[in-house]
Amino acid sequence: MSEGSYEAAIRAGLIVTGSPRTIIQKFKHIIDRTDPGYLTFWAREGKKPHEATMRGIELLGKEIIPALREHQSALVTGKEVTPWPQ
Repeated sequence: MSEGSYEAAIRAGLIVTGSPRTIIQKFKHIIDRTDPGYLTFWAREGKKPHEATMRGIELLGKEIIPALREHQSALVTGKEVTPWPQ
């Protein structure tokens, strides 16, 4: 596996993928460590059926974004950083 591989990008946190629960936890970790002003989401990566892309957009809007909207960075709150899921 080359260093520029998709899997390496996932391990490095450059690509965030998984179930809504996993994605929420990963982004909470990123927010806790960086306190970003903006987040950008892509709902389609690679060859994926239209229905799967639409389901991803639905989950972003119904589960992921609402959960992240309520989360404040550990840099701001002083709380413990959300762990990166294993």
